[in-house]
Amino acid sequence: MNGHASRPPCAASPRARLPRSERPDRRASCLCQEGSVAPRVSLILVSHADFAPRNVAEILTLARAKPGALTFASSGAGSVIHLAGERFGADAKVSLRHIPYKGGGAALNDVVSKQADLYFAASARSALPLIKAGKLKAYAVTSTERLPALPSVPTVADSGLPGYDVTLWYGIVGPKGMPPEGRQTTQRRSEPHPGEARDRDQV
Repeated sequence: MNGHASRPPCAASPRARLPRSERPDRRASCLCQEGSVAPRVSLILVSHADFAPRNVAEILTLARAKPGALTFASSGAGSVIHLAGERFGADAKVSLRHIPYKGGGAALNDVVSKQADLYFAASARSALPLIKAGKLKAYAVTSTERLPALPSVPTVADSGLPGYDVTLWYGIVGPKGMPPEGRQTTQRRSEPHPGEARDRDQV
């Protein structure tokens, strides 16, 4: 599809430099609870239902037989999903072709519809229903431990790539000098409710 976009006119002017004492302090402060551990989220290596390999070893055998032929989708260049795929190829010494999308939903949909071969699903909430419905195959998880929600799915490390460990983690930051009451309110509201905690542990 061809498109055209016009750029609005702009003008450059010398940047005024504020005295150091008047410059805003852009440093941030962490709002995590002291002693707490940021939640870590595993990715799930999946493919469409008709993808021939039955396990990671067969994926690698096929990738070595056809260098650059297998594709993996991601939510965008430089995303953790992209880096997980590149790390997978580098550790296995195979060439996979990266297809970046504008978001994980579009990437996952194209894997289901066989437009791409592989995907490292970062959202278990999106992938699990498709796995259970038989629309996706789950080959491995990228953490060092199996997921309680997918107990029969091995880790990538246990599937022939020892040392492979790719997980997401989340933190909260705020402006430096944030009042204590603001920090406490943010910390309290970021804690999951009991039901949400159970869901997170299952995923």
